[in-house]
Amino acid sequence: ERVDDELFTLLMRAVEVSRLTDGAFDVTILPLLRAWGAYPGLDHVGAGRADAVGWSGLELDRDARTVAFRRDGMGIDLGGIAKGFALDRARIALSAAGVRRATVDLGGNLALLGEGPDGGWRIAVRDAESAEGTLGVLMLAAGDTVSTSGNYARDFAAEGWSAPSHVYDPRTGKPVRGDLAVTVWTADGTAADALSTAFLVLGPEGARSV
Repeated sequence: ERVDDELFTLLMRAVEVSRLTDGAFDVTILPLLRAWGAYPGLDHVGAGRADAVGWSGLELDRDARTVAFRRDGMGIDLGGIAKGFALDRARIALSAAGVRRATVDLGGNLALLGEGPDGGWRIAVRDAESAEGTLGVLMLAAGDTVSTSGNYARDFAAEGWSAPSHVYDPRTGKPVRGDLAVTVWTADGTAADALSTAFLVLGPEGARSV
């Protein structure tokens, strides 16, 4: 199916990160999320199953700008990359409109435009085990983007999940342990968003090898 240029570009970036992380990040994870209870209102896409997941089954045609699936039951969830992509686009739009300094916040993802107060931006990193606590403060420069992924305290059962996690390993089909959080900062908001999810899946040792 043909898609617009923005979505095609986003899917291309998603495939790049999937290849870089050996599948720890994978936008074809939708069937797995459905299998664990996500999106209860999407009954029309089927119950979902883990064996339908796999970024190599996503076929992108650059010339035709089309997207196709090589396996039955596949589906796309952009939750691990779309915020970062949107932040990159928002920052470009703000700059083009003449805005010199701004922070754009999309729930766990921040894009910084221009020089921060006193020459830098001070961004606190939240402690995953404490709603009010912080692990430290980052001093960031103009143009940086920050993304944090983690299984923060929430009522997963009320949301339909059958496990206390909203992050799953696309390679194994299992939920990611709940005592981790990852913060990534870089000038590329799309990469920061996707890599924070991938590093959460990979864990401390696996993330070091990327």
